[in-house]
Order: sequence, then structure tokens, then C-alpha cells
Amino acid sequence: MRFSFRKQLSRFRQSFRFHYLWRAFFFGRIYAGMEKLGEKAHWLSCRLLVAYTLAVGVLIAANGLMRIALHRSVLWTEELSLWLLTGVCFVGSGIAIRKGLHVGITIIIELAPSCTKRALVFAGNFFITVFLVFLSGVSFVSALDAAGKTGKHIEIPLVLPYMQIPLGCILILLQMLPFLGGPLLKDADPEKYLLTRIVPGD
Repeated sequence: MRFSFRKQLSRFRQSFRFHYLWRAFFFGRIYAGMEKLGEKAHWLSCRLLVAYTLAVGVLIAANGLMRIALHRSVLWTEELSLWLLTGVCFVGSGIAIRKGLHVGITIIIELAPSCTKRALVFAGNFFITVFLVFLSGVSFVSALDAAGKTGKHIEIPLVLPYMQIPLGCILILLQMLPFLGGPLLKDADPEKYLLTRIVPGD
């Protein structure tokens, strides 16, 4: 009788229900945890974005009134607004991931067969996650290097505004987790986990 490794492996999986145990453990526990972390990071990002945007609006309006009424500009408001806008950029990027608002070219994924589409979406999200991990590490080191420096007009350590970049990267990473594990779901639609999900005409 000819030995077939594929048949033996199939029997092993069926007898021990390996596939179902893996699904129950990974997707029932780990993926649920990914979604929960992503939701909490999204909640925090929304609050930070509102706070940053309101602060920038107040600072710009106050500086404009100072120029009109007193014919003078408060320079520290411009510096602080720039730091806050940096926070808006990084915090808002995570929110854009959840909403599918990032710009991307998806024609190759849309034309690919279903089996390849899942792998392409996972690979794209995986490389983005790796880049974010690298960026958070580099930005954290840069922030620590600026600990002994202060702003040009505001006498506060530059480590505080610089820390917004690694903080934003961590929030983006937490919101990326469901998009990293989602394509691995058995019956998942890979296009649901694209970071660009805006259809023309919507």
C-alpha cells in the first residue's frame, strides 16, 4: 500500500480536530482581544483628536485677535500649534485606518483571485505594521535625545511634543491589529480589511 503523507496529515487533523481547536483558540480569544484593543485605542484617539483640534482652533483664533486688536503676534502660539498639528496627524491616522480613509492602490487586489487576495491583503497590512513598529522605536529614541532641549519660544522640554510621534504610532498599531488578523479568518472578506475601502460614488 502506497504511503500518502497528505492523507495521513488529513487523518491527523480530523482525529484530533486540530483545525477547529485552532480556530476556537486563535479567533475566539486572540482576535477578540485584538478587536477590543483596537476599539479602546480608537476611543482614546477620537478624544485626543478633538482636544488637539479645539486647542489649535483656540490658539489660532487668539493669535488672530491679538494681531487685529494689538497689532502684535504671540510667537509661542505658532510653535504650540505646530506641535499640536503633529499630534493631529499621527492620532488622526489611526482613526483613518478604522474608517478606511487611507489612500491606496487596490486594483491589483481587486483583480486577484480570492485565494491570492487574502495573502496580498495580509502581506500589505503586515509590512505596514512592521514599518510602524520601526517608526515608533526610532521616534522614541529621538524623543529621549531631545530631553535636554527646550522649544524656541516655549521653555518646555522638547521630549514632551516629540513623544506625540511614538504615542501616535502605538495608537495606530493597536488599531491595526484587527486588520492584521482579520484576513486570517476562514470566511472573511479580504477587502473588508483593506486600509482603503472608499468606493467611488459613495
